[in-house]
Amino acid sequence: MRKILAMTLAGGLLLATFPNAALAGGSHAVRNRWTGAVIGAAAVVVGGLFLDALQAPFAAPPATYAPPPVVYAPPPSVY
Repeated sequence: MRKILAMTLAGGLLLATFPNAALAGGSHAVRNRWTGAVIGAAAVVVGGLFLDALQAPFAAPPATYAPPPVVYAPPPSVY
């Protein structure tokens, strides 16, 4: 669950840093088109890396059992 939340947050922050790429028209229309294409390609690559990380096998460490220590106490002394 934490991985999905982290990916969503990273994706949202990544999209928020490129608001100029969404502008249409004007003298920078071609530049914005190529910028959008590069951002899309990067999103595909990074998304693939995130999906691979989510699907990676996770091996839990083996559980070890240690019996509780035996404590020998002398009997109470009687005076």
